[in-house]
Amino acid sequence: MSRRSSSRSSNSSGGGSSGATPATSTAASASNQMAAYKAQLHDILEVVDEKLLVYPLVQQVCAQTKVRASYLASGAVVFLTLFLFWGLGGRLVANAVGFIYPLYESYGSLRRKPHPGVVDEEDTQWLTYWVVYSSFTLIESLTSMLQTWIPLYHLVKIAFLVWCMAPQTRGALLIYARVIEPVLVKYEGKIDAARHHLHRSIDSFGDIVMEAGSEALDAKKKELVDEAVDSLLTRRGKGQQAEQSEGVDHEAGEEGLGEEEEEAVAVEKPAAEGEVEGEEGVAGAPGGAETEHDKDL
Repeated sequence: MSRRSSSRSSNSSGGGSSGATPATSTAASASNQMAAYKAQLHDILEVVDEKLLVYPLVQQVCAQTKVRASYLASGAVVFLTLFLFWGLGGRLVANAVGFIYPLYESYGSLRRKPHPGVVDEEDTQWLTYWVVYSSFTLIESLTSMLQTWIPLYHLVKIAFLVWCMAPQTRGALLIYARVIEPVLVKYEGKIDAARHHLHRSIDSFGDIVMEAGSEALDAKKKELVDEAVDSLLTRRGKGQQAEQSEGVDHEAGEEGLGEEEEEAVAVEKPAAEGEVEGEEGVAGAPGGAETEHDKDL
């Protein structure tokens, strides 16, 4: 019994040691793979730091935040990916990426020129990019309904625009040489004819507008002159009517005064005649008495 139990214990201990060996080896291999991944990631971050620290703006941001440039870039990439994946403001971010940086670089290219009108390879790159960007924006506006069917459309758009503008890839030059330039060369005659016709139409339309505006201005001037003349004549007529009414009132007043004076004279004349007769009667009565008395004497 003791031998069997000892053999069992030895077998169990041997089996346990043999079972622990694969688990230990798996953990060791996993740790080795993790260490290898960390080493690869560290190397990639070192390369990203070297690429990004060339720019003074990145150096300033890293100095202020005390964070590695690779970490900032990784966070920005993750944030933009999630931001664009959920579709919140993807169009705004994509347009900002495709417009702000090329705008500033074009401005810097113009400022660095010693004389205006000098064109170099940098100017050609950015001018070609703006041609491609304009064409892409036009096509995008015509196919806006198809954007919902493309997964991560705005992220794809940003990657495309970065590929077009990056000095290392210069995708805009490739698209212009392969797509845009052949189309323009093929339809250049028709485009020039249409542009010439458009210019003539604009000129004729401008002449028509100027002529119509001149006629309208002349008509307005004539209307204002007629209104001024009518107003002047109306005022003059009202003044003459007022003068005539004043003259009629004055004549009527004078006639009224004449009639009142005649009536007063007619009333006063009989009274005066009565007074004269009374005085004559008084004066004649004593004279008559004396005469008779004298006769008696």
